[in-house]
Amino acid sequence: TYLGASVPTAYILMRISKQVDIQNIGSGNVGTSNVIQHGGLALGLFGGALDCLIKGSLPILLLKHLGYEIEIQAVIALVSIVGHNWSVYIKFRGGRGLATSIGILLGLAMWVELLALSILVIFFGRLLCKDTGPWSLIAFIVMPVISILSHRPEAVSLLMLGMLLLVIFKRFTA
Repeated sequence: TYLGASVPTAYILMRISKQVDIQNIGSGNVGTSNVIQHGGLALGLFGGALDCLIKGSLPILLLKHLGYEIEIQAVIALVSIVGHNWSVYIKFRGGRGLATSIGILLGLAMWVELLALSILVIFFGRLLCKDTGPWSLIAFIVMPVISILSHRPEAVSLLMLGMLLLVIFKRFTA
């Protein structure tokens, strides 16, 4: 899972379509937001969709189909985010894990958390403030709270907490 999630989608798309190293432009972030800014909306959304569905949803849905418990799904979800954020293929650089996290929420059918994340990041972050970074952090702070208040299984609440810690750690190491 780590090696698959480490495939740097944004890096590859920008190399192929724009002949640039995304690590050297804009924020230097190897993720959807930087691709949207410097490669265009369509390319960014395509890359984000790949990260969301292949790195986030697919492993969870596969594990569900194979009958693995939620605890295993949660661990694999965190490994997917780690792979995306710290890719072995590009010297342990990567994105912030937002698209991968959205895919995880989709795979786990966590609609309330997904709605909160979407409202905070897309509406407040992208549309109102033109900066998704702080709003992503706020969304990841809110998600464990929602999970606990919704009486989700302990493994899911711990997954939400783990996702928050990875977002915070990524901020400090970026």
